[in-house]
Amino acid sequence: MVSRSDILAAKVLIVDDQEAGVRLLEGMLRDAGYTAVMSTTDPRDVCELHRKHRYDLILLDIQMPGMNGFHVMKGLSAIETSGYLPVLALTAEPAYKLHALKAGAKDFISKPFDLEEVLTRIHNMLEIRLLHGEVCNNARTLESLALHDPLTGLANRRLLTERISAALNNARRNKSGMAVIYLDLDGFKLINDTRGHGAGDELLKVVAQRLESVVREEDTVARVGGDEFDETIVAHMKRAYNLMIGERTAEEIKIRIGSAFPLEQELTMEVKGRDLSAGLPKTLSVRSQEIREALKEPLSSILESIRITLERCPPELSSDLVDRGIVMAGGGALLRGIDRLVAEETGLPVHVADDPLSAVAEGTGRVLQELAFLKRVASSRT
Repeated sequence: MVSRSDILAAKVLIVDDQEAGVRLLEGMLRDAGYTAVMSTTDPRDVCELHRKHRYDLILLDIQMPGMNGFHVMKGLSAIETSGYLPVLALTAEPAYKLHALKAGAKDFISKPFDLEEVLTRIHNMLEIRLLHGEVCNNARTLESLALHDPLTGLANRRLLTERISAALNNARRNKSGMAVIYLDLDGFKLINDTRGHGAGDELLKVVAQRLESVVREEDTVARVGGDEFDETIVAHMKRAYNLMIGERTAEEIKIRIGSAFPLEQELTMEVKGRDLSAGLPKTLSVRSQEIREALKEPLSSILESIRITLERCPPELSSDLVDRGIVMAGGGALLRGIDRLVAEETGLPVHVADDPLSAVAEGTGRVLQELAFLKRVASSRT
């Protein structure tokens, strides 16, 4: 929300070819507590001054020799690409008021000045202008978060997928190649466990900065190691409560009350974040039922992948699955009830690996030790 101190600190430019009119308005604003007021008697200076200072409000006299207020607004329109012209027109001619509004001015003040009217209209205009700025900043933030990892600022999975698709299309079209390099931070879990998530976050930021510093401008560095469940929880909190939370908070929500299957006793949790409307800290209570509902989309994707894999299994492997069941590995396997959900959907026994967090890495390492066998398996499927 915009406070009174924000309004009084807003940047204001007074434009009037008459020195007396400038001094009168300056005195009114100074006495009212405004602290960032500038002025000019030359309308030809306005556009350059606005490019330099980006005023929150321009008090613009309409009738000036050489270059009137309408010409000034035309020049300002080319600068304000957002379409919001922060102009309050000053005129003694009633006929000019409507023309000024049509030209882009947001309001007008009649001459001779009435102190109460001047201060009220300026206050209201500045409040609207500053709120407009907050809305635009929030929109840019949300747009960035939709395509970038909030911790490192790198491209997220969604943006990476778009970039890879574009690169593949370009490679096919030009009969050229492209490369994708995956990096894994060995021992990263140990840092989180021994030094805390704060240290882990700082490490990720440093790695991201170093990677971005060594690639070309047209290359993409992305973070795809983030948990899709966490990203879904972050998106849910924004959509349902207009609350911005970080990855660590999302991870804590997932660990404490997240589930894939109804719990015998549902849970609640106090969540702290930043209200996107007011920009202030906010605390609210979240239930495990709504988090489970929010996680349905990524869980559905997992189940669909399992179904497709089972459909493609050769008969001998299918019979083995019936006897021994499915073993779940990876961090997602730790989500409460995910084994029960998969068992219910597939009708097969489902077990969680003893150490699901390291099982994937260890299994990959063993496969790489048997490259000859891996090549034979790959060639038999082609």
